Amino acid sequence: MAVTMSSQASFVTACEAPPSITSQPSSEPSQAAQPTPDTPRRPLYRPSKPLTYAVRSHIAVYLEGSMSKASELICRHTAADHEAFTFLTHLLNAGTDVSAPHRLFSASVPPPQYLAMAATLAVHPSLTTRTEDREKQNAANSALQYLRLVNKVVGPLHADLSTTFAFTESGSRTARRRRGRGVGRSESPGGTDVGGGAIKSRYADADSVFARGGDFWQVVGWAFNCSVLHPRRWERWSLWLDMVLEVLEADLAARMANVEEAAEKGGIPRAEDTIIQSLVVRYVEGAGQGRTAWRRMMRAVLADGSKKAVSEFREVWEGETREPRKTEEKKARAREVDIEGDKWGDYDLSDEEDEVVNGHESHLRVRSSRNSTRHQSDRSEGSGSEEGQNEDHAAKENSTAHLLGGLDSILLRQRVIALLSKVSELRPNALTHQGELFDVFTEFLRPLPLPTFSTFLTTSPLAPMTQASLCANLLLPLITTAPPSYNTLLLSQPDLERFFLPAPANGNSYVDNAKVSLLLQTIVMQMFASGKIVPTEAFGAAVEEGVRARREKAIGDARKRGKGREGEEKEARGVLEGSERMLMVVLEVVESG
Repeated sequence: MAVTMSSQASFVTACEAPPSITSQPSSEPSQAAQPTPDTPRRPLYRPSKPLTYAVRSHIAVYLEGSMSKASELICRHTAADHEAFTFLTHLLNAGTDVSAPHRLFSASVPPPQYLAMAATLAVHPSLTTRTEDREKQNAANSALQYLRLVNKVVGPLHADLSTTFAFTESGSRTARRRRGRGVGRSESPGGTDVGGGAIKSRYADADSVFARGGDFWQVVGWAFNCSVLHPRRWERWSLWLDMVLEVLEADLAARMANVEEAAEKGGIPRAEDTIIQSLVVRYVEGAGQGRTAWRRMMRAVLADGSKKAVSEFREVWEGETREPRKTEEKKARAREVDIEGDKWGDYDLSDEEDEVVNGHESHLRVRSSRNSTRHQSDRSEGSGSEEGQNEDHAAKENSTAHLLGGLDSILLRQRVIALLSKVSELRPNALTHQGELFDVFTEFLRPLPLPTFSTFLTTSPLAPMTQASLCANLLLPLITTAPPSYNTLLLSQPDLERFFLPAPANGNSYVDNAKVSLLLQTIVMQMFASGKIVPTEAFGAAVEEGVRARREKAIGDARKRGKGREGEEKEARGVLEGSERMLMVVLEVVESG
């Protein structure tokens, strides 16, 4: 007998060993044997089935709502986009209450171009930070929630999210494939639509985040710039980036599971299941080849709102950081709505229509007199706001830029770094080896200010030994006792005792010696957690020798005196002393264990 699941959440979070995660969609419940207790746990995804022609056409009417002024007026009052995604959510949830791990009912999922439009609406400034219209904001929230649910219920493979989240230029081959996937196949109002037609909306085409963003790393860099410079805009980008990272992580995990399953059965995984086809690998390949590409990715991950970072990673939409117009100003400009008299009030022009699309004025129809007035208002408001922001940012640059936007921003940056590390570890095709990637990480992470450097160490989501290897790689340029060509991926306790633990920094500053101590503290803790350290006299002697050596070496950096950086050295001295105490505590734990 099928077990009735109590709620959507309980079903989504259930973990079992399903039949192949890439099995063909079916409208019938799939039959699978009950998993045994020792079966590896995997996310349980429902199979998917395409929307029927009639349903897809119905959804398209909502999403295309601007084909005429009259329809636009109606759709704005009925919150068309919000209704569309609410309806799609109901279709996705249908069958959840009668599904169980051994009896899965298919979920209805729209074509990739519908999901891609949802990804744009979820973050587009005209529906989020540049409007005070609650209905538009609800539409953006509904789109975001729907994408999260699709990823959790159906999974990235069944929903074809690798096509949905493909960054392309408008008109490119991949864009056409996404917009017109299935064109030419048999479609009829009474049958099942196995493909999908294009959506006649600028949010699905020229103004899509995937067309305007250029590539994933360009968007990542701009989003993290916002975390430092534009907190209000960051609130939205952080939600969007968190959702995309969930998709990337789930997509890679699903393909890894399929590869492992095929290996266990002695077969070869299908081409579409291989790791090289994962979305994150496509993003990496799209950045280019060689160390130059990896450096650009790291510049995006560590974008700090500086002039250099903003110059490289610009805003996705023109003027997206501008504040919404005040409600009072909108009311003052409001006009009488008279359809027969061709008077449309504020409904013939929305806040976003005066933006520049792909370097040209918007193709949307705008009354010339109204257009002129609003452009003048935008320029006066935008210039004053930008000048004020520039002054504020210049004054706060030294005190806030090093924070990289706060803890929530750092945690998202860490997830991107972890994904890159995983990809390099798997090394599909000819991507960079993990050791080479760690060299790039070291190049960018080592110069970070001490507070940010410390936060990166304590918030890393890397596996214990992976993090220990990265920390050892970070140590190499900071000390002089390590061998010139040491493979930190092969880090062992004897090497730790001989080369790393006894070493002070190669400079006299408290900052460098504090970084060395923090790195060693992290290495010891991670290796101990992995069972790679056992208590020996040599280990204890190396820890104590290193603590003494760094305490004697750290006398302060004369180059930082008189430059307003004395506080940095004073803070670093406290960090060094605290790390020394922690190392001695860890030593006691190791010796007692």
